[in-house]
Amino acid sequence: FLLVRASVAVALCLAAMTNSVPDILVDDGDTVPQAQLDEAQRLQEERPCIDAALKNYLSLKLASGLTGGGGEDAVSLQGCARVFLRTLNRLQLPSVPEWGQQHPQKADESGVDYLARIGSFKVVKVLWTQCIQADKKPGKWLGRSTLAVVREELKAEIFRDPQASASAASASEEDLRGFVEGFLETARGDAEEGGDTELVWAENYRSVLLARQAARKAEAAERTERAESAEDLMAQMRAAVGAPAASSSSSPVVE
Repeated sequence: FLLVRASVAVALCLAAMTNSVPDILVDDGDTVPQAQLDEAQRLQEERPCIDAALKNYLSLKLASGLTGGGGEDAVSLQGCARVFLRTLNRLQLPSVPEWGQQHPQKADESGVDYLARIGSFKVVKVLWTQCIQADKKPGKWLGRSTLAVVREELKAEIFRDPQASASAASASEEDLRGFVEGFLETARGDAEEGGDTELVWAENYRSVLLARQAARKAEAAERTERAESAEDLMAQMRAAVGAPAASSSSSPVVE
């Protein structure tokens, strides 16, 4: 299968530093396609960042524990989030050729789509490297699309030594795995919208939560109104059916 050439010289700057994306040059001097430059710009501007989304996810899990919907306690949940974020910000991504070998072309994937997937990783790799070299934390600068690209590498690094990671989180391996996989699932590009995904990746978590509560109240009121209308209709039907029955004694009888 095809591979994209390995090294990217430099130089994407983070949006917070330049608010622009200069040309990226590969080692033979060819300019990277404009589509990749546009993608780099989009990734830099994507919000919320991974760090903020992780806090939203933690809030959901903590709320679930308070209402009896989860078995993890607050200490272990916070520990899982801490291990996740620490590993994320220290993660070293493989080179583009290495990543291509680790993520080969799928049976149902066209060559064009495969090259596009490798191109997406190349852009993420450059941005990620720029964060590390600038002593910036990727979790505070990059968002959902980036996490979707690096999720397999991140998961592998967290569970390279599952016992040590679980111990650092003050959680069981099962709880840590459930937390990590649950959060990573929300980042997938084909993850179902609504549910946890919508809340986790909301720029304003509280606004979305309040909107959901208002929608639930409106739906409950509508159900009540429908039930009352149905009951009124049934009462009218019973009255209508009962009227002829009351006068049936005066009706002619066919013998």
